[in-house]
Parts: sequence; structure tokens; C-alpha cells
Amino acid sequence: MRKLFPLIFLLASCGGGGSSSEPSPTVIAPPPSPPPVVDDTLKKPVLTVTQTLASWTESNAHTYRLVYHKEGYKPTPSGYSTINGTERFTESLQTDISLTSGTWVLFVEAYDELGNSLFSDTVLVSY
Repeated sequence: MRKLFPLIFLLASCGGGGSSSEPSPTVIAPPPSPPPVVDDTLKKPVLTVTQTLASWTESNAHTYRLVYHKEGYKPTPSGYSTINGTERFTESLQTDISLTSGTWVLFVEAYDELGNSLFSDTVLVSY
């Protein structure tokens, strides 16, 4: 009888050994998985410049600003071109901003709706 006591106790504590009038527990389905996370973190743009075109990488920005000034001079309020939205990542250096002869410093500022901004490295172009 000593060996049966643990077995009888185990069956009684697990609800085994007889029928129960209690309903079986309801199975709850797990919640649906969340939508995929879109990385909207502002990233540093990478600027590439040829003799006629400045282009930059998409950086999750709301607005881009191509800043340009003659080497040795500070940028002026007229020394930039602002591109709103994210559909265009190029600027013509001949028709859009008409750079004259000399060496020019160019860089891109990418900023989001909150006013956070990141700058590309500067690039020099000479005419």
C-alpha cells in the first residue's frame, strides 16, 4: 500500500481518476503579429557630384537642401537649393543653380519633420 499512495495522490491532484463536470478551458488565440517596422530613422546622405549633376542617396528625410558656395567663402541665403519631398535626389549644376567658374563646395542637408538634420560630406567641384 505504501507504493500506491503517491500514485493515488498524483491522480487526485491532477484531476484524474474520475470525470469532472467542469467545462474544459477556453483556448485563447495569440494576438496578431504587429506590422513590420519601417526604419524611418534619418540617415546621413551620400553626395556624388559630376561636372553637371549633384545626386545623393535617399535618407528618410522630409526635405533635402543642396548647399553650395565658392571655396573660401561662406554660404549665403541664396547659396542653396531646397528640394521638398522625397521624389527627387538630383540637382543640375548647370541649369538649376548655374555655378560659374571657380571651385565650389557642395553638401546636402537632409532633415525630417521634427527639424532633425544630417549633412553629407562636402564635395569640391571646379569649373
